[in-house]
Amino acid sequence: MGDPLFVTTASGKIKTVNLAAQNLFGYTEGELIGQPISTLITDLEYLAEIATNLPLKSWRSLPKLERICQTKLGHEVVIELSCAPIQTEVRNLYDLVYIGRDITERKKAEIEIKRALQKERDLNELKSRFIKMVSHEFRTPITTIISTADLLRLYGNNYSEIEKLEYFKLIQEAANAINHLIEDVLVLERTDVENLQFNPRPFELGSFCHDLLRELQVSDRSKHSLQFNALEEPLQVVMDRDLLRCILSNLLSNAIKYSPVNSEIQLTILKQEPDVVFEICDRGIGIAPQNQPYLFDSFYRGQNVGQVSGTGLGLTIVEQAVKVHRGRIILSSELGKGTTFRVTLPMYPLNDIGG
Repeated sequence: MGDPLFVTTASGKIKTVNLAAQNLFGYTEGELIGQPISTLITDLEYLAEIATNLPLKSWRSLPKLERICQTKLGHEVVIELSCAPIQTEVRNLYDLVYIGRDITERKKAEIEIKRALQKERDLNELKSRFIKMVSHEFRTPITTIISTADLLRLYGNNYSEIEKLEYFKLIQEAANAINHLIEDVLVLERTDVENLQFNPRPFELGSFCHDLLRELQVSDRSKHSLQFNALEEPLQVVMDRDLLRCILSNLLSNAIKYSPVNSEIQLTILKQEPDVVFEICDRGIGIAPQNQPYLFDSFYRGQNVGQVSGTGLGLTIVEQAVKVHRGRIILSSELGKGTTFRVTLPMYPLNDIGG
């Protein structure tokens, strides 16, 4: 098709356009003649730069620059433009000639390549985190299973039945730990927002939270004080019980895991119609500011977790469960002082409101 070319007066009025420019921008020659160049070139900074070079006695040309222009239909096209003065028949009176090249498709291809490269980098980073998690989290239970099995094989005849049961219990707990790790990975695969099953049912929220806290208190062997700040009145909600349990149990388990023994952990429910707000507050190790933006990324763990075990999947799963409820989750944290997660969920599915 050739390269678009148009000539303007020094003040920016279009005098001439070639056929390639007409085809590219969708105007006829008659529609463009006499119109300001800003009709085509919407980059006002570029046009202002040209204007600052007037008068044109010592100006030869501007270097080629990529600029966004606009067609008659309002579509944006990327043009590689050069601009130079040309002497008119009148002495010291110059016109401006613009020569362009449509590089829209090239720029789209560059953007796609950059996206692909970024995706590849993200996948490599995810792979690295996964390998690190697997090598760290699987090693301990596998070592426990192997060493305990060796002890039973070599010295089993010397152990009492009670001692053997204790060793078998260690093997079972280690196997369960591995199973939980695998389950977390499988759950993550199923928790894409588009594929995650959402089954809201009515239930009373206070008793649900009370039962969950009691279970966690027992499994924690009362090493921490779990406090429940409930609403004064019973509150009926319509939510997915399993997903809500996933959200709260993950956040509370993290609070337990990263808080010192005998410290207090609070679950507070606030009614802010049409939403319910859950606040999980601990006095644990806290999260560094530079780590906070990445906490919901798969396999990511804060730099100050030390030897505390974990897959880095819990918060990723929590975020997906919150999204499928069309809710929000935010956190505030200070190193050495604790963390508060605030989860806001609609009391009823949004598509049921008013229906």
